[in-house]
Amino acid sequence: MVSISAYRMLSAFTLAFGVAGAAQASTDAPLKLMVGFSAGGGVDTAARLVAQELSAILDRPVIVENKPGAASMIAADSVARSEPDGNTLLFAGTAMVTAPIVQGEAAYHPVDSFAPVAGVARSGLTVAVPYDSDWQSISDLIAAAQAMPGEVTYASSGVGSLHHLAMERLSQEADLELVHVPYKGGSRAATDVASGMVQAGVSSLSAMKPHLEAERVRLLAMLSGERDPAMPELPVVAETVDGVDVASAMFVVAPAETPLEVRQTLSEAIETALNSPKVKAGLANQYAWASYLDAEDLGQWLQNEYDTWHEVVSAADLSSD
Repeated sequence: MVSISAYRMLSAFTLAFGVAGAAQASTDAPLKLMVGFSAGGGVDTAARLVAQELSAILDRPVIVENKPGAASMIAADSVARSEPDGNTLLFAGTAMVTAPIVQGEAAYHPVDSFAPVAGVARSGLTVAVPYDSDWQSISDLIAAAQAMPGEVTYASSGVGSLHHLAMERLSQEADLELVHVPYKGGSRAATDVASGMVQAGVSSLSAMKPHLEAERVRLLAMLSGERDPAMPELPVVAETVDGVDVASAMFVVAPAETPLEVRQTLSEAIETALNSPKVKAGLANQYAWASYLDAEDLGQWLQNEYDTWHEVVSAADLSSD
């Protein structure tokens, strides 16, 4: 792997192995991290935490640019069409992969249009019920849904959202027929779970936390395959239903054809940034945890995610294509 100290040398040489004539990352130009969501959200906050550390590590300006819209597809398309010189990167969330599959209208391909740089973090999704619900575990919810097909309702943050897709995956793996009640945003969905308007809901921990602290909801499980470091006592669905591992992920990709040597150096810098106590604490405040993947592992993860969600969306007949 190219060391960070060698980063400044990359712009002075043509790569011996790589795309002929490919532009090299310039340490004089700012490094731009494009975010497909509005300022202040979870992905944006994480991007700014990492950007500040990267600036010090790489000794160059690192700028976060927000380009929200179309479930982050506008920003993703912009980065996909950028010069593959390592100066423009996409700080993405899972929607970068799922939105094109569901909406069928992206100008980019979630895997082919990008070159992987690094996995950054994960944030768990919770399955919650009203506090006075008789269901005490995810097994109870599943048993009720199996006994009453088409009668158990759950809320999500919207059609095609990761929250929705996560429950579709659970439904497919456990052979359930649940009734989806979509909302415009996770906060409203969480509120109606707390009030008993719906029998269950899937949401981020941050959206459910106020209702949890007020004892208006109870958490049954996390949908990720690993227990959340913030709540290690809370079971995960995979302990009951094999094959369910869904979490909101954050990662960094570059335009396709960005040289491997450039991406490796950036990946190494991101790994260093994620070890910063400030970044770890900032992620924890967003109910997320650092989950570093190098470029190769991220590439495999992206392919697996694309294949998985393509299968889930097709089976549920959710695509707008």
